[in-house]
Amino acid sequence: MNTTKRIAAGLVIIVIGLAFIARALAPLELDKENVLMVGSTLSVLAVFGVGYSLYYWRERLRREHVAAGIILIAVLAVVTVFLLSRMRQVSPFRGSLMLGLVVLFLIYLVFIFLRAQARSNALRPVVGQLGLSLHPGVSPNPSDFPELPSGRQLIAANVMQGSYGGDRVTAFDSSYSTGGHRSRRTHRQTMICFESEHAAVPRLALCRKRLLGQHPMPFRRPPHEIVLENEASFTKRYRLWGEDPEAVRAVLSSPVVQFLEQGSGFNLEASQSLLVGYQPRHRIKAAQFHDALAEVHRIFSLLISAAGDTGAGEHDGGAG
Repeated sequence: MNTTKRIAAGLVIIVIGLAFIARALAPLELDKENVLMVGSTLSVLAVFGVGYSLYYWRERLRREHVAAGIILIAVLAVVTVFLLSRMRQVSPFRGSLMLGLVVLFLIYLVFIFLRAQARSNALRPVVGQLGLSLHPGVSPNPSDFPELPSGRQLIAANVMQGSYGGDRVTAFDSSYSTGGHRSRRTHRQTMICFESEHAAVPRLALCRKRLLGQHPMPFRRPPHEIVLENEASFTKRYRLWGEDPEAVRAVLSSPVVQFLEQGSGFNLEASQSLLVGYQPRHRIKAAQFHDALAEVHRIFSLLISAAGDTGAGEHDGGAG
């Protein structure tokens, strides 16, 4: 069942439930003020319930669903104002406070919606200049994205696809969660993936060291941690894992290591024909997207060239 059908089913269940409640309360002689109080309270709770649902699932909902949720909240806010206006026992301060909370929450949700829209609008001309396609909607996995072995589900927005430097590229704003329900944390960053038919890079994962611990990696890291004994400066800045330590050491030649040390600090995940690069907890600005794309592609070309020198294959790649 898709999201639209779930929302429709939920609304039908709510309406049926309210109808049964009204039928059960019909024989009772309830005070009008009490009925208005209960109605306004339920309306406010519904506003915050819908709003929290939109906030909690914001990375999975499509924008038309977010817009529908905001409209529903606006309708509930109007209902709340109407009910409060009919009550004589509610002080102006209490009524204004309840209405103010609803309006502030609605403004916050509209801000989230407009911020996502602004992100897509900023990326669109840059992506057009690069000859890539842009799909601004949200999806559980970008279409045709070559997956690495993963222990987490990636949610993708603003999926950009096409060809760059002769290789296939897929880039998107990703989010994934770590931890349990109480310690749940969502990580957001822009991921750039290159794929080449000529590549044969051994599986590796490269993570830049951080002062306050290691950033949770979106993919399952390879089993063996590797230390490059002859690259002391590189080892101080990065942690490296691989399935075949000797093959990884052979691929990470001096030109690759030097370029990584001079670069912007991308974390890397590589496996055979593909490479994924990202900067932890950082969404690349539209003005910096071309430079980031060129940097990750240059790393990919150097890795494939080094793999070819060790007998794994050959590659002729350049920035587009």
